[in-house]
Parts: sequence; C-alpha cells; structure tokens
Amino acid sequence: MALADKLVNMSKGWPAGFQPLDALPDSSQGTNPATPSAPSPRMRTAVPGTNADVDLINQVGKGGSNPQFRMLPLPPSTGGALTVVTGGGSTSTGSSSGGGGSSSSLLPQTATIQAPSLGAGSSAQLSVALAQSFQILSVASNNACDVRLYGSAAAQVTDAVRSVDAPVPAELVQNIILDVIFDTTPYVWSCQNIVGCNANSPQSTLLYVTVINDSTSPISGTVITVTYVPLET
Repeated sequence: MALADKLVNMSKGWPAGFQPLDALPDSSQGTNPATPSAPSPRMRTAVPGTNADVDLINQVGKGGSNPQFRMLPLPPSTGGALTVVTGGGSTSTGSSSGGGGSSSSLLPQTATIQAPSLGAGSSAQLSVALAQSFQILSVASNNACDVRLYGSAAAQVTDAVRSVDAPVPAELVQNIILDVIFDTTPYVWSCQNIVGCNANSPQSTLLYVTVINDSTSPISGTVITVTYVPLET
C-alpha cells in the first residue's frame, strides 16, 4: 500500500480541511524569509493578547515550514515610582494612579547613658530621651553587664525581680523592648527588627534603661550607647 493511501486511512475522522502530506513543504522553494507573505496558519500568538492593535494581530508568515511565534507587548506601566538613597539616610517618593504621594527622611541617632558605679550583683534604673517611637539599630557597652530597655517605668520596676539569664515570661510582661547580656567582647549587639515606643500616658520620649552588674567584681564608668532611628518625635 502506498504511503499516501496509508495516510488517507489514518486520517479518517479528522476535522474537515485536514489532509495528509507525503513530506513537509520545501522551504527553499517558498517565500524569502525576509519578505512578508500572506497570513500563515502556522503563526502562533501569545495568550492572552494584551496591548494589541490591528497591525500586531495581523499574523503574517515569513516563509519556512516551522511554526512562528509573535509575542504581544505588555501595556506600559502606569504605577508609581520609588527612589531610595543609601549612605546614612533614605528618601522615598511614590505615587500611584489612585493619587497621593509622600516623602520622608530618616537618619540614625545616638543616645548615651552614664551608669553609676555598681557593686557585684547590683543594678541601676535609668532613663534617657529618645523619641515617642523608634527602631533600635544597636546597643553597646564599655563594660560587661546586663542591659535592659523598657517602654515604661512600670515595666522597668516589675521586671526588676527577674534574674539575669532568666527568659521573659511569655504573655505576662509587656513593654520589655530588649534584654542583652554583654559577657564577650566586643560588647555590641546589632538589632535587625527591634522597634519600641514609650508607653506612658500621655506619651513621652523617654526610654527606660536598667544596667545590672552580674559579675563578682564592682564596675564603674559604665557607658551604654543606643543607636536608633526615630519613627515619631
């Protein structure tokens, strides 16, 4: 049985208009690939078609026997713009099709707390003006000690009975921002996601700091340095 007869038998039941070929068309005899021809049934278009016009959806083949693909471009962006400047500060501007825009500038600041001389196992409850809310970047000390930061004086007093190295009771004590034990040099703790605020009513800018000497020897001249970014003043 000839190849064409076999293909005819295999094609029974095909949709109307389909017919077998003994071989693929010879592209060398076709249209020059660089010259557009009539609309090609081999052309494929990306779905869904977006940002299309009459010229883009007119599927014109360029010769050859392989399927060709046409990618329709996406619509131009109409959203907002964002600009970030690094190197100690950041500035951002934005807008959207819904309207509105904002800008802000934030710079890290430093606060120092002078602690009195502390005997072995003793502590000092101090405070320093920061901001109503802030993000802590780092806490440092020039002596080995335990440093605790609080959002209110009440939390500072309540937490005074908790021993060094004891974890904060879960869901029982609030307004404890940070508890760092400096026992290995360098005495610096870098924070990645510590945000705090003053919880007084009315709200003030005070940060409450407790310094504990958990060693067996007295310490003096202790300076605690807090680097932060004010979120609201």
